Amino acid sequence: MLPEKKMLMRRMGLIIALILVLFILGGCTIKKELSPDAEDSAGSTQERAKSQDRTAFLVKDQGTVLVYFATPDGKNLVPVTLSINPTKEAAKVAVEKLLAGPENDFSSGTIPEETKLLDIYLQGRTGYVDLTEEITKIPKEKAEQAVNALVLTLTEFAQVDDVQILVAGQIVPKLGPVDISKPIKRPNLINAYGEPGEDGVKVFFSDANAMYVVPVTVKGDKKNLPLSALKRLIAGPPEESGLFPTIWPGTSVKNLQVEDGVATVDFNAKVLGYGGGTTAESMLVNSVVLTLTQFENIEAVQFLVEGKKMEYFPEGTDVSSPIPAPQKINFVP
Repeated sequence: MLPEKKMLMRRMGLIIALILVLFILGGCTIKKELSPDAEDSAGSTQERAKSQDRTAFLVKDQGTVLVYFATPDGKNLVPVTLSINPTKEAAKVAVEKLLAGPENDFSSGTIPEETKLLDIYLQGRTGYVDLTEEITKIPKEKAEQAVNALVLTLTEFAQVDDVQILVAGQIVPKLGPVDISKPIKRPNLINAYGEPGEDGVKVFFSDANAMYVVPVTVKGDKKNLPLSALKRLIAGPPEESGLFPTIWPGTSVKNLQVEDGVATVDFNAKVLGYGGGTTAESMLVNSVVLTLTQFENIEAVQFLVEGKKMEYFPEGTDVSSPIPAPQKINFVP
């Protein structure tokens, strides 16, 4: 029996030794996972994810971008649709176009021209925009407009909910008086005058050159927001905005009905008081359609004059059927 006991004890010793070796190797594995090499690997994974997110701004080629410049007097932001070469990096191109400024004299830049784009990427639903330090040279009174232009331009992409602005790769507390230390959501109000509050509605007026329609946020009547917006459009822009009316004086709304996504608007005869001119007619139609189709339940507008449907307006605009919102606002080929 004694030799058998010795053999059994020897086997148990070998088993215990094997367990100790496995435990030591396991400890080394844990340490290895916490080693700098492993951290580098994790960093590489993050970089790969970040790289993959760069294409998440857009899932297909896009031939236009919507950029927010300013009116020539600098008072208002104006959305301008620009034609670009089809690309999957439309977000990058949009920001570069914004930084470069407009190519004509009918709008003005919102960001110092020497500002360059260092990087742009998407993490989650936050767009990160890394700019050179020249952005900090912007006058304090223009900082809010510049931030809004960036945020509005990038949140035109459906994948972006908010925007984090970086300066030379770093998060900075403020740009002038504007807090940019955290992601900024798309502003609810654009070119707001007075105190629009929660019932603010967008109304589209003409710029001084009659080139672009410009959104202005004004206070609406929550009892009937579409009708109140239309009445504000007819009343004309706030004097301090520097904008111009798009509808002839004396025009009134005889009736407004919304059914199955179509707003049928019956104007009095004064609506055709402009008498002709393609620019005046285009401004009239676009401003009415854009003002009304901002509401979720309105997809198109049917024009009536004195209760009757017309085939064409004086300059040939076909108003025989409902007109949907233009896909490209203020399009510059």
